[in-house]
Amino acid sequence: MSDEREQVLEQYRAKIREHREMEARLKRMRE
Repeated sequence: MSDEREQVLEQYRAKIREHREMEARLKRMRE
């Protein structure tokens, strides 16, 4: 596996994690 692909996957995972955290925060604010 190339390092470039690894980096792309890492960035992708980080974005998903951020998105999930933001959604959780919004849900908490609505309640």
